[in-house]
Amino acid sequence: MLKVYGADICRDCMAMKKIFADKKIEYKYNNIIYNTDNMREFLMIRDHAAIYEEVRNKEGGGIGIPLFVKDERMSFDINEALEWEGKEPVEVSEYEQIAERMGEYIRLQKISI
Repeated sequence: MLKVYGADICRDCMAMKKIFADKKIEYKYNNIIYNTDNMREFLMIRDHAAIYEEVRNKEGGGIGIPLFVKDERMSFDINEALEWEGKEPVEVSEYEQIAERMGEYIRLQKISI
């Protein structure tokens, strides 16, 4: 089964969740913010996996989510994950539009708290 590491305060993670729901993709979502076991597991990957080398060396840091994992494969690319599941890719512009709406939703939630 596809596993995704993410956080509900990340616009790209929220966009991924919407796209996966629309495409009826089953996956295990490991929220790294609200569960310390998920955070530990994610940090082990982030600290050691080659895919994170650029993220680890990026000035100012970076998180590197959403992270898609299936079998031994890892990717930051939603379309690669969709391909693993036998689904059609999403247009980059569509993904960006959804992510922008999710970002606005997240900002509004912070304001109302």
